[in-house]
Amino acid sequence: MFSSLHLVECVVYYALLQVYLPLYLIGIFMIKLKIVVNKIKRFTGIGCVKHSNMMPLTEGGKVEDVGCISTDEEIDFLRHRSPCYVTRMTLGVAKQLAKLVTGQQSIDLISDEQLIYTLFHTAIAYAIKWNDEKQMFCVNLCEFKDVKIFKGFYWDVRRIYVDLAKHKISIEMGNGGIFHSDSGSLHRPNYELAKLHAQICLTYYAPGFAHNYVHFVFPSAVCVYAKKQLNHEGVLFKLLAPHFRFVERLNYQALRICHATDNNQSVIDRYFCFWKSFPVNRRQFSSGIETKLHDYYIVNG
Repeated sequence: MFSSLHLVECVVYYALLQVYLPLYLIGIFMIKLKIVVNKIKRFTGIGCVKHSNMMPLTEGGKVEDVGCISTDEEIDFLRHRSPCYVTRMTLGVAKQLAKLVTGQQSIDLISDEQLIYTLFHTAIAYAIKWNDEKQMFCVNLCEFKDVKIFKGFYWDVRRIYVDLAKHKISIEMGNGGIFHSDSGSLHRPNYELAKLHAQICLTYYAPGFAHNYVHFVFPSAVCVYAKKQLNHEGVLFKLLAPHFRFVERLNYQALRICHATDNNQSVIDRYFCFWKSFPVNRRQFSSGIETKLHDYYIVNG
């Protein structure tokens, strides 16, 4: 039903478009300009980078990922991916501001079925282990204890247990308390509060911890060295190419540019950069990823 509150939201949104629509058009224009500049680099050879390269994430570090992007890769990314970011950073911000003003910026509590599906059918599944003591699957979130986040923010969930046969969920909190999905109506609100904490924790855990070793280093190395070593007209390269398209540029952006993860709790970051949802800055985010990658590739082999 279209309520008066939604009408106010629409009015605020269209008012904000007076500012954000020009910003959107400017953003698209800047993308087109960057494409032209990179094509000039490619044509003249001045400033043109022929191949992407792997570099250490930190000075003296042993973990390497993409540190330099080829001009061709940059053009492809600018043409086919960058407009998506401009839309989210302009028109998307206008929409979220309108929701914020009207009190509509909220997220529903995930259902038990959705939570189980999320755990077993997303990147989080890489972190699932079988717990013999409880005879349940377990997602261990104890890595949160090492994450330095802003004052006033908390990662309270430590483990999530799932019994697939009984569709039962148990959530263990930082203070040792455990809340069960099959608890009676008296304790159900406590379980749902714990599940809300789990829902928030998982939004960071998936990109911050769960599959870093799947997303970074190895895929980046395959992309970079396949383009250097394989015949681009060969069958193997043509089979691989659709799978590693954009990968090196996306990983470069995540680890080196960090537009989405450099939250410094400024007024602009809090109220105008809705894509900066994590309570960490770029150094903390990248440091956590490097630690995870170092343990997986260097320590554990």
